[in-house]
Amino acid sequence: MKKVVLVYSLLSGVILAILMFCTFPLWDSGVVTMDNSMVVGYITMIVSLSLIFFAVKNFRDRHQEGVISFGKAFSIGLLITLLAGVIYAIAWEIALKTVATNFVDMMTEHYLKTAIDSGADEAKIAQVKLEMDEFKVMYANPVIRFPMTMLEILPVGLLFSAISGLILRKKKA
Repeated sequence: MKKVVLVYSLLSGVILAILMFCTFPLWDSGVVTMDNSMVVGYITMIVSLSLIFFAVKNFRDRHQEGVISFGKAFSIGLLITLLAGVIYAIAWEIALKTVATNFVDMMTEHYLKTAIDSGADEAKIAQVKLEMDEFKVMYANPVIRFPMTMLEILPVGLLFSAISGLILRKKKA
């Protein structure tokens, strides 16, 4: 099980990192914006974490004689999610130091502009600014930022782990 988890975790994590870094030039061209970046990010996670299904199938068919429980399948998916998530979070840390140095400033500008464009009053705009200033201070701490980044990928990984476990579980060969 260890080998399957390691191989598929590395593949998934590297795919996540590559796709993440491939999207940064799209920010400069305006294809990716704060409005659609979450969708783009989750699509990259879906592409990468779809490997969980293939990892569970591989383990079931090659190492379990075609038999696997939901729990075992789910645990394989969860381990892959966690290890791929670590690679993803490390890649994000590298991105913040290299190609995304102004990410929090861009985010702050976006939320302020959204508040202004929606007709928010001065008090609401001040509140948004205060919240973003607090976020910036908090996000500057890697001890807080790293687990926050891991939490981004966790729901997608849990979903793929559960789906894979449900589809691939087999009690008898």
